[in-house]
Amino acid sequence: NIDNILNSWTGPDFEDKDFTLSSTCFEIKFTTSKLPRIKITSERQLETSNIERLFLNNYIAENVKENGISLNSIVDMIRQKISNNSATLKFFNEKLEFANYFDEHRDNYNSQYGIKSSSLFHVNEDFPKITANIIPQGIYNTSYYIEASAIDDYKVEFKTVINYLNNE
Repeated sequence: NIDNILNSWTGPDFEDKDFTLSSTCFEIKFTTSKLPRIKITSERQLETSNIERLFLNNYIAENVKENGISLNSIVDMIRQKISNNSATLKFFNEKLEFANYFDEHRDNYNSQYGIKSSSLFHVNEDFPKITANIIPQGIYNTSYYIEASAIDDYKVEFKTVINYLNNE
């Protein structure tokens, strides 16, 4: 259900996680860096104390000249899928604006990417992370990198995540 998906997209609403589906949250990362690391931009992104489950979805991509995906192509594809429902389309466009995507800046979003790999990680209490409860009071808006090899043991299959969602 597209409305449920759009409602679960909480990143543009200034929430700490990108998507929230019931008690399961997702943090999405996209990089073209050749370095094996994941950038975390806040001590709140991987916080798990108030949620049942958190998954980190990491996409590694490369710039391509053609036959790739762009932010514009994804937006256009979604708009096409929901074009028959004006309320849903309006809601999607509002979410885009909250995420600082504006049609008048489309020329800035034409870079094309080819997805090299995608990995899902289950972020639990043992997952290497910095959270608000372990940093000294007065320090905030931390930004750090996680070495990819340090989280290999936390990889999960997509079907595992689907099973969690189906059982909620």
